[in-house]
Amino acid sequence: MKTKMIGKKILYPVTNKTDAYAITKVGKMLRGKRGWFDSGVYFCDNVADCKKKSAKVQNPYVVKCEVFMGRAVLVDCTKKIGKQKVTHFALRNHQKRKKGCNSILAYNIRTGKEYVVYNHAYCKILSIKSMDGSDVVKTKPSKKKMKKMKKKHTHDDDDDDDDDD
Repeated sequence: MKTKMIGKKILYPVTNKTDAYAITKVGKMLRGKRGWFDSGVYFCDNVADCKKKSAKVQNPYVVKCEVFMGRAVLVDCTKKIGKQKVTHFALRNHQKRKKGCNSILAYNIRTGKEYVVYNHAYCKILSIKSMDGSDVVKTKPSKKKMKKMKKKHTHDDDDDDDDDD
């Protein structure tokens, strides 16, 4: 399979209302449990494609992210791997990493390209809103919550690591 350096890109995953609010609570994108290319965070490069992919999602929300794609494995979904179409073949993490890649870019999909990353650290959340734009979710904690978090971390955790995840 071919690879390509993509770097940073503004991308959009689609989710439901419950998960949209959960994302703001944890402050990061979480990998899904399944997908064509295994457990990852899946993105579209535009909101129009999000609408196509969210046909079965009740109360869809769009998350705008800055995503570091780095070097991506390019997957043409019209091709076959052995006797199976790529769309029926889950590209495993160890195969992706062997190629020195951070992500996957799948193309030639009826509903638009799929961008997939496997590490939430590659995703910076910029905004979250309902598909119809009627509900904008706050992506930054309030000043009151920030003070509370700062106070807790000052007293509970004096080192600078992320061992509380």
